[in-house]
This record gives sequence, C-alpha cells and structure tokens, in this order.
Amino acid sequence: MNVFKTIFVCILCLMFAELCNGQFVLVPAGQPKLTNIYHREKDNEKIVLPFIDDFSNYEGNPTSSLWEQTGGVFINANYALYPPTVGVATFDALDNQGMLYSDANISSFNADTLTSLSIRLDSVFVPSARKLKVEDSVYLSFYLQPGGGYGQAWERLGVAPSKNDSLLLEFYDSDNDVWLWAWSTCGFTLDSLLNYDSNYFRYIIIPINEERYFNSDFRFRFRNFASLEQSTVYAFMGNCDQWNIDYVYINYNRRIKDSTRHDLAFVHKPVSILKKYHSMPARQFRSEEVADNLQTLIINLDSITLNTSYKFYINDSNNQIYFEDRGFENLTPFIRTKSYRNTSVNLFPVASLLSSIITPDEWKTFSIIHTVKAGVGQDNRSENDTIIFTQRFENFYAYDDGSAEYGIGVEGNPNSHLAVGFSLNEIDTLTAIDVYFNSTYKNANQKPFYLCVWDVENGLPKDTVYRSEQLTPHTDGLNIFNRYILTKPVIVNDKFFISIQSKTGDFLSIGFDQNNDAGNEILGKIGNTWTQNFFKGAAMIRPYFGYAATVSLNSNIKEPTTFNVFPNPTTQYVYIKTSNPVSVKEIALYNILGQKVYTSKFVDKIDISNMHRGIYILKISTNLNQIYQHKIIIK
Repeated sequence: MNVFKTIFVCILCLMFAELCNGQFVLVPAGQPKLTNIYHREKDNEKIVLPFIDDFSNYEGNPTSSLWEQTGGVFINANYALYPPTVGVATFDALDNQGMLYSDANISSFNADTLTSLSIRLDSVFVPSARKLKVEDSVYLSFYLQPGGGYGQAWERLGVAPSKNDSLLLEFYDSDNDVWLWAWSTCGFTLDSLLNYDSNYFRYIIIPINEERYFNSDFRFRFRNFASLEQSTVYAFMGNCDQWNIDYVYINYNRRIKDSTRHDLAFVHKPVSILKKYHSMPARQFRSEEVADNLQTLIINLDSITLNTSYKFYINDSNNQIYFEDRGFENLTPFIRTKSYRNTSVNLFPVASLLSSIITPDEWKTFSIIHTVKAGVGQDNRSENDTIIFTQRFENFYAYDDGSAEYGIGVEGNPNSHLAVGFSLNEIDTLTAIDVYFNSTYKNANQKPFYLCVWDVENGLPKDTVYRSEQLTPHTDGLNIFNRYILTKPVIVNDKFFISIQSKTGDFLSIGFDQNNDAGNEILGKIGNTWTQNFFKGAAMIRPYFGYAATVSLNSNIKEPTTFNVFPNPTTQYVYIKTSNPVSVKEIALYNILGQKVYTSKFVDKIDISNMHRGIYILKISTNLNQIYQHKIIIK
C-alpha cells in the first residue's frame, strides 16, 4: 500500500471535464488603455471608475479599499499557474478562519464570496463630471483559472472543482435590494482549458447594460458553490474546489474585443535565493547554500512590443547591499506569442557577499527585490512592477513557503511514519518542531501522534534519538503552525530526520506546499521499510534550534498579529489596522534604495504627503521576531 496519500479524495477523481457551453466569452486582441487607477469620491467614499484589482501588491484578506472584508476569499501568489499578473483571489471550501465551512457536505454548499464596495455607475469625473449612461459601453472583465493544476496527479497544484461545483458572478439591483445573475460556469479542469485554446487562464468580459445598475450604489460579487468528495474517511476530506480569478476591471468606453492593457508585470511570486531551503538558520549558512541563479518571468499585456528595464536589489534592515541592472530588452505581446521575458541573475557574487555579513549568532533578514519598468515612459499599472521576497536566516529550517496548497499524510496504520530529512553544516541543538496540520471534515485530523527524531545511516533513518509524549494536532487557522517544544534538547549533526508517527492507525494530514519541491527529502514507513515519496512538494514540518525556542512560549505558537494596510496606492496617508497593537516593536518605511525614511513605534496612520512619489517598503516588526512587509506606492 502506498504510504503517501493526500487528504483530498478529489485527487483520485482528477479527470478532463468539458467546458460548459456558453459560459465563456473568448475575445481577440484590442488595445484600450487604463488611464488611471481607482479612486474614491470624497463626499461619500464610494468608488468611481475605473475599478481595478489584479491582487498583485498584497496578500491575505481582499483590500478594504475595494472589497467587503467577509466572505472567505484569500489573496495569494501560491495557488495559480502562470496568472496574467502575480497574485490571484482564490475561492475554495475554507472560511475566513481557514477552516472547512460548518455546513460542508458531499452535495453542495455555498462557500466563498467576494463582494465589491459601492461603485458610482451614475457618473464619471474624468476628464470632467458627467452622467454615465448605458450607451457608454461599460464592461466588467476578469481572468479565471480552475484549481488543481494539470499533468500528472502527483505534480498538480491544489484541487480542481468538480463538474457539479460552480462559480457565479452577480450584480446588485439597489432599487429592489436583490442580487441578479450575470454569469456562471460549472466546474472544469485546467487540462480541458489548455486543450481548448492553450491558455492557462480564460479571459471573460461581461457587459453592464441594464439601466437598473446605473446608479450610485452598484456592486458585484463572485460566489462559489463547493462539494466534498464521497468518502467514509473524513480525514481525507479537506480544502478543495478551488478557483482563481485575476485582474478584475470595470470601466466605460470599452468594447467586447478589449483584452489588452498597457502593462508590464511579474507573473509569479519571488523565490528564495537558497538551493534547497526557503529559510535556514544563520549559523548553518554557507556560501554554497546559495543557488547558482535566480529567475523571474515578466509578461507584456499590451498589444505592441514594449522595451523592458529589469533591476535586482538586495536590502538588509538598513540599506541596500547589492544592486544589478540587467539593462533593456524588447518583449513581444503575450497575446501574440504567449511568451515571457525570463530574467536570470547570476548569484555567485551574492553568495560571497552574504557569507561575509551573516554571522552565526545574529539573525539576518534580507529583502530580495525585483523591479520592471517600461523602457520609455511608464505602463499604466505600477502595482505589479515590483515583487519582494523576505529571505530569513534565523533559527529554523523550512523547505516550505508557509502556504499549504495540498496535504500529505501519515498512512492510516499503527506505528506508520512520515519523515522529513534536514542537513546541517555544523552540530546544533534541536529544541522545538513546528508543524502545520490541515483542516479536515468534522475535525477528523485531531488524532494522537508522536514526534520522533532519527539519526541516519546510508541516507535513511536508523535509530530514534527522541520520541515525544503523546501529542494532538491543532488547526488554529489557515497556514498557522503549531510549535511543539521538545521535553529535552536533542544534539544533531550532519543529517537527521523528523517523523510524525501515527498512534492509532488513523490517517493524519500535514500541510503540503506545492510551490517548493523537497519531495526527495520525504520518506514514509510502514513496518520496517522506508519508502521514497514521489509527490512534488514540501511537507510543512520545521525544526527549530537554540534556547530561544523555549522562552515565553506555550506548547503551541500561533500567528500573533494580522495587519491591514490601506489605501494603496496613496497620496496622503497610509492607515494601519492590526489585531494586536501591543505586539508591534517598530514600524519603518524604506525607499527602493533601502534607505529608512520613516520609523516609529506603533501608529495607526503615517503621513506620506511630503514624500517623493514611487515605491516604498513598509516593514512592521513584532516582539516574536517576525517581520511583516508591504509594498506601498505613493502617487
């Protein structure tokens, strides 16, 4: 029996599904220009056209400047394959707390909802104020991708919606206080989409052409209906039925062939500069841990060739320590060639630089920054022109990026193990282990287990050097790790394995990050035989080293604070809302050169009216040595 099962029974049912007839509008190239970003009317704070969000410069909850803050949709750069721009809004079977909806069932249930704030469709104000009419050709467009990836089952990303699931778009009739159907689709697979027209995302454009909507309180919303696969094994039944949408855009003077933007953008999130790890301890770092090169993809969403300028920065907490200008290069429109610009930075000088400034006893955090600009002039949307990766050298190893797109599990047999291997450059002291357990149907994942640490012989776990007391999984929210403090420190050297051992023979599901592949470090065991994993991804198990792990911590650790930063872009103030103000140590604002231009203790408002326009990095440090980073655009 295969010891590597995912929690999603959906994986067993991944198959091609035909596109629902009449659900999509496929349009050829055009070239309208997006001339300004959304803004709010000062007297009543309603949004005026254009409305646009490509979800590229923030993560977590939808931005409060455009969307209502309830509904379960989460913004991320992890679940989509080759999106139009970095970042998507993902719909799935989880609520705002990252838990399966309480009424989840195998038939159908109302899952996530993404609802816009009120939009002024009665008037426009640029270049001058006038009444907006049906004849002004108002359209809403967006890109859609079903979850679940494509290709071999063990390489897919997330879980596809089944054919009985659906995604809906509705418009609000304020006069009658009712939501009306505007568009919908049944579930389908990315394989079928690729087979249909070789695109990873379907472009959809919908006219807003009824008089009832042309008022000062127009709203729209997306909703998905999900269903769980039929199974008697509840622990297999977790997050599923995923949809990704991108680049939601409403404006007037559009046309049905409007499918391009004067926009250069990054396609994927930035990645670690390390070969194997997403993060690693400072004292274990050596220059040979750095990858040979770092690649990013840039897309041209226009209908004409654009000259691109790509730059690469590394900043530490105070200033810029590395810069590389890759010069100019022409990039043809994606709509014509379906090609990207693949940038590649040689990291050999970076490896030498980091090895000279990272010391064993000092934690270090670096900002790895990528920027792209049009060579002559600017494109019409700067929010997707910068991507930032926070490179941590602290006290833990992580193969994963902190986001579970899937689940991998300990086989449902007594005394079975799921193990992950880690390599050290010098002897160290293991004091805690962080694990993320997925949310499952009826909390079926809450079964007892043991944590074990193994020494190694011939590349395989040999003897158990530590075995915990009986433990219980906790799922406290989406992607929130639990920290298990070891009852005694364990000295480890060279290579060791950490395993989760099932006690009762029940299946246990652990978060599985499919954007980083450490599958060759995952082993499973039933009886006396260790078996190599064949799934592509990283199990969300992290070893923690040093005395600091036991200071001021209970047996579990939760994400201490959430932040909401708005508006963005901004012209006068940046507002900061947080769930835990007392946890904040410092708020700092850096320019693109890494220079600190503002610092304070916690404040809920920063006046930026006297700062130069451009891109800034807002860093919020907490008393748990965590750094939250936001890209701020000052217009």
